Amino acid sequence: MLASLAGHFTEAPYGPGEVIVREGDPGDRLFLIAAGTVVVHSADRKRSVFMKSLGPGDMFGEMALLEPDGRRNATVTATGPVRVLSLPGAVFVEALETESGLRDAVLRLRDSILRFRFLRMASPFGALEPGMLDALSARMTRTPFTAGDELIRQGDAGDFALLIAEGEVEVVRRDDGDDRRLATLGVGAMLGEAAILTGEVRNATVRALKDGSAFRIDRDALLEMFEHDRRIGLQAIQLLRLRERPRQAPNVEVHERRAADGDTLHILKRTDTGAFFQLSESGRRLWEKLDGEATMRDIAIAHMLATKTFAPQVVADTIAALTAAGFVEVQSVTPDVSGRLAGRTTGGSVGGRAPRRIAAALQRIFVWHWDLGSGDRLIGRLYDRGGHLAYRAVGLTIIAAIILGGTAVVAFAGPEARTAMEGGWTEGRLWLVVPMIYASIVLHELGHALSVKHYGREVLGAGLGCQGPFVFAYVNTSDMWLEGRVPRLVVDASGMVVNMILAGLAGLGLLVAEDPATVAVLWLFAVFSWQIVLVNLNPFFDLDGYYLLSDWLDRPNLREKSFRRFLDLVRSGDLTIARRHPVEIAYTAFTLVYVSAMGVVLFLVYRPLLAAWFGDAVPALPATLGALAVALLWYASSAAFLSRSVRFALAASRNRPAART
Repeated sequence: MLASLAGHFTEAPYGPGEVIVREGDPGDRLFLIAAGTVVVHSADRKRSVFMKSLGPGDMFGEMALLEPDGRRNATVTATGPVRVLSLPGAVFVEALETESGLRDAVLRLRDSILRFRFLRMASPFGALEPGMLDALSARMTRTPFTAGDELIRQGDAGDFALLIAEGEVEVVRRDDGDDRRLATLGVGAMLGEAAILTGEVRNATVRALKDGSAFRIDRDALLEMFEHDRRIGLQAIQLLRLRERPRQAPNVEVHERRAADGDTLHILKRTDTGAFFQLSESGRRLWEKLDGEATMRDIAIAHMLATKTFAPQVVADTIAALTAAGFVEVQSVTPDVSGRLAGRTTGGSVGGRAPRRIAAALQRIFVWHWDLGSGDRLIGRLYDRGGHLAYRAVGLTIIAAIILGGTAVVAFAGPEARTAMEGGWTEGRLWLVVPMIYASIVLHELGHALSVKHYGREVLGAGLGCQGPFVFAYVNTSDMWLEGRVPRLVVDASGMVVNMILAGLAGLGLLVAEDPATVAVLWLFAVFSWQIVLVNLNPFFDLDGYYLLSDWLDRPNLREKSFRRFLDLVRSGDLTIARRHPVEIAYTAFTLVYVSAMGVVLFLVYRPLLAAWFGDAVPALPATLGALAVALLWYASSAAFLSRSVRFALAASRNRPAART
């Protein structure tokens, strides 16, 4: 047979760029490449799709001889000097009829070419390189079906996906004994990948409406494709999200309050976790549609009809933010799938991992906290048994008198107290200031908590923590988001008022103190208490000053939003961003200046102090190194503290437009 066929082949040369066969032309010969390479393209509507490259030993043109219409389904072009052997179609067909082995091989090749063409032209895998498409094609099995067949059954395990090659199917979900059609799909649709991505059972049944066939892809083969080309995996996840039916999480309350500009804000509160999420009016409408029945596509269309704006990305970002905050339940991708998708980009990029690892290490070393639980009942009892008196007119008058009178005494007693301090250090009494300061930190947070109870809200948590060399206590006052701006400002300021009261009481104590050491302790404690007030006024970290500024401006998550706008400005160079968001840009700029300047100030302050402590007998180098260590500790702790805001800003800046609220 080979000898017979060889006598019918003729050889022909082609130059670079010369078309050997053209799509749509009648086909009467097949071709075998003897030398050189060619490229194969096929038309998809108005665009030309690259199929693959062929070289010596490869055959093309046989499909037109096997199909009923006899026309070319692709264009083949020489990439350089090419020599091809051509065989008349009649000889080829006669050989197929007389040689069963050749016929079987050619039919297998035909099926492989059809699968490859389908994957390239009509499936989500069209972006894969030809070699991977060939590998996937070899692992696919064609499954015929007739109308009424169930291709996928709801409740079954998901160990394969289907690509519809011919025919039409419907996706049906059974709820409470009733079937509800979710979608009707045709050629090119991928089905069943959701169960592979999430590890859950099938959430719907796929039933054939017309006779046809589908390509079956097993789970391992599909995941290998995702791992090889991350874009394919992300596209599959995007398809999953479009079909997703997000549902409101349980234990969520919806509250309303007026913003400073008069708009109504909708506050979601999870009663089991104490988390909050602020929504605008359009966000509230989105929230109401998250019933577990509507798909993302349905929700986006409903949002467009309600707002007269086409903003699917805003819808997706809002639901993604709600999901990340724990207010919406969706199907999640399994760790196995996530790891395969991440491995190709993060696995080989040390530069991408290093900053995250450094930030995480700094966070663990310099920033930690210990949660002590709610304590709401205890705070409530303290408020009822006397704390409420501080919020009445008489109580406020007494507090003002203590602060003003005590502060005046501290100011006038300064020279005497500084003289007494010299003896205090000698007697070892001044160290009493340290436990007094730590006690004042706890009382500071108690002030916040009592103010929360004054407005009838819940203290959601309390604890201790540290940032670098600074120890702090905290209470969770998030429930105050359900109140207006003035009550929130009162709660923000209450802790600093407690420190002022303590400073005032220490000042008044100076009037009766006779022992020089006691005078020194009281005066030093009063000074430190006022320093705590000044430190807490810092609006750049999560201290009272930051929340005062955020609530006064009525901008939740001020730092994250400000960093995001600043990154947008730096990346785009668009100065209109600064004009549209002057507060956020100014806040970020001042934060960077403050952090940078404080490191320099700490170095300049601690260097002479350490030099005086070491004395003249020690060279100046240890003092310089010690001051430098303090400054570096400040920068490291600041970087760890701000890293979360920077990470959020980077993510939001890469995925604009983002909808945090």
